[in-house]
Amino acid sequence: MNAFLVVLAASLLIIALWMSWRYLALRRSVEAYTRAISRAAQGELSTRQLPTDIKNIEALSNAVHALAAAFDSQLATLEAERARLAAILDQLTDGVLIVDENGRIQLANPAAEKLFGAGETLAGRTVAAALRHHQLVETWRKCQQAGKIQTDSVEI
Repeated sequence: MNAFLVVLAASLLIIALWMSWRYLALRRSVEAYTRAISRAAQGELSTRQLPTDIKNIEALSNAVHALAAAFDSQLATLEAERARLAAILDQLTDGVLIVDENGRIQLANPAAEKLFGAGETLAGRTVAAALRHHQLVETWRKCQQAGKIQTDSVEI
């Protein structure tokens, strides 16, 4: 009976040591992968360079790679759309201003810069200071109050 308890205790000790070793190995793998993901999120590492050979967490690794590929695809699509819209906005002969709720100009296309800029950039300036035309400022105020797009045609 005493020998049986010694064998049982030794077996339990071996199992506990084996499980501890597996736990520590898995923990090191997860920590390494977490560091790699953090580096990729900060732009220090490409998502394509994330490790793929991490034992015991292949499913997580594959899921992160699929997510990164989907993100890269969406980012490329958005960048292409942004470039296309920027090209259209730059080629418009009508002045276009995008103004925030505080009345500060966030974006002005080249035509608006030419009309209202007087050699200065319009971004960051207030609508009233940039436009210096009472009808246009009044149109912006109506837009702000109504919460709807307002259009007005003014010859300058």
